[in-house]
Formats: sequence, structure tokens, C-alpha cells
Amino acid sequence: MTFDWHEYSALAGCLYNGNLKEASEEARFRSAISRAYYAAYCSARNHIRAHTKPPLAPGWDGHRAVAEWFKSQQDPESKQIGQDLLNLLESRQKADYRDALPFPDPRMATALWVKTAQLILDGLQKLPRRNP
Repeated sequence: MTFDWHEYSALAGCLYNGNLKEASEEARFRSAISRAYYAAYCSARNHIRAHTKPPLAPGWDGHRAVAEWFKSQQDPESKQIGQDLLNLLESRQKADYRDALPFPDPRMATALWVKTAQLILDGLQKLPRRNP
């Protein structure tokens, strides 16, 4: 069964009005994965911006570039953040663009990716400042 992309419009209205009962479960799952990813991605990007000197060149902050920057660091915590970002990016792309979700259990997959995003956010808080 393919996803009715108009459900995102309904979800947007529900999010705005604070009434999620009108949004389908699939739209909520897809949006949760997407929003979890962007919370992690933007926080990781901003971490690099704040802790890298000299500043990186314009255009460095592509989605994969941010993840690869973390993977290129020496400490295992950064490497894990980078790998988790890549995995979450892949799932976010599936949630945002595929007509049918490829997850056998969308509820479980959503819980996993929301938790992964939180682990990334927690990990970023624990990283030492680089090049202050």
C-alpha cells in the first residue's frame, strides 16, 4: 500500500493545532523519524560550527558531510555519532520519500530511530570542545 502524501498536510495542521488524533499513525511515524533526524543532524552540524577553527568552508554542512566529519574523528564517541547519523539519514530518506515504508514493524522502527537521535544528542553533549 502506498502512502498518501496528503496526510503530511493533515499532520501539519494537527501539529499546528495540537490535535494529533486526526493524523494517521503512518504519518505520525514518518514525521517522528524525520523530525528526530533533523534534531540530530542540525545539532551535530552546529557542534562542528561551534568547535572547529578555522571555520569550515561554505557548503561543508551537507548531510553526509556532517556524518563523515564525525566518523573522521579519532575518538570512538564521535565515530559512533557519525555512523548513527548516516543510519538515521537513510531511514529519514525512506520515511520522507518512499511510498511504502520498508520497515517490517513501523512502530518499532520509529522507536529505534527516535532513540538513536536522542543518543546522538546525548553524545554531542559529552564530547569535549575542539579547538576552542
